[in-house]
Amino acid sequence: IVVVLESHCSSEQFIQRFKDIPRLCHVIGTDALGPHPTAHPAGGVLLLVSKLFFPSPPIICTLAPARAAVITLDTISEGGGCMHLFGIHNFGLRSLPQQWKSLISSRLSEAIHASHANPRSTSCIVLGDWNFVEEGDFTLHARVPLSLVKHRSNEEINLWRPLLGKLMLLQSSAPTHCWQDTLAVLDRCYI
Repeated sequence: IVVVLESHCSSEQFIQRFKDIPRLCHVIGTDALGPHPTAHPAGGVLLLVSKLFFPSPPIICTLAPARAAVITLDTISEGGGCMHLFGIHNFGLRSLPQQWKSLISSRLSEAIHASHANPRSTSCIVLGDWNFVEEGDFTLHARVPLSLVKHRSNEEINLWRPLLGKLMLLQSSAPTHCWQDTLAVLDRCYI
């Protein structure tokens, strides 16, 4: 399973460019257009799912166009099971209509609850470009010390903290983004 954030194309455009991918993977995703006239445009979320492990194409549920999507995959486990896989591009979510923020929050909360209630058959994986530095994370300054997140508010960080705090962070040991000579980990995976 691969999550492509900021694809800046639709799944159809991605398939046209990378013609061999559909032989190996199901390509599903949200559009790369701005979801709301007053919101910042975002780059889109694509999920590539191996046909070897998941022969049936998964259904995608777009939680916020170009910003958040979830797929649920049937897994092989005793009595059946499923994996909820979220792709999140946390860019400009504050300016989205409340209904989309509520949908993201409720679907993520339901998946986390299901995975905690029955961890042998249900899992929740959240992959994303979060656009904020987690408390305690490091930053590296290439030349001039600048704040990587001075444009992010505590409101946006606090939107995620109650949900992501219930999951385990798979910490990257290397920076994933560079912004005005500052390197930091902004892409994270939570399980």
